[in-house]
Amino acid sequence: MAPSIHEPDGQLGRQAGERERREPGFQRSPWAHVTCGEGKNPKITMWDGVKAIVVSLSFPDGIPGDLQISIAETCLMLGGAARGDSAGQSIDFPCPVETRPIRIEDEKGTIYFLLRKK
Repeated sequence: MAPSIHEPDGQLGRQAGERERREPGFQRSPWAHVTCGEGKNPKITMWDGVKAIVVSLSFPDGIPGDLQISIAETCLMLGGAARGDSAGQSIDFPCPVETRPIRIEDEKGTIYFLLRKK
């Protein structure tokens, strides 16, 4: 008997009778962990995604008030922090990015940047 036009063939793009495939978590993740700097101030972590890069700067003693951050197409530059080793530090990106990031700060002293790839 032919299937009715009123009955769906499958769910979520599957054919009738096809079983759902589940992938392990590491295969579903679109993010690749690129770097993790273990410097004292700040600790730098970067993830490379399909369309964006996320950079986190963790300051164990809190975010310095005189911190200056600038973003070019290929790197993020830190400056203005008189204390610690973050004066004049730069972080190279794996590819060019847009220079207007989304910036998020949390109460634990971490700054996150979401940068769209060009």
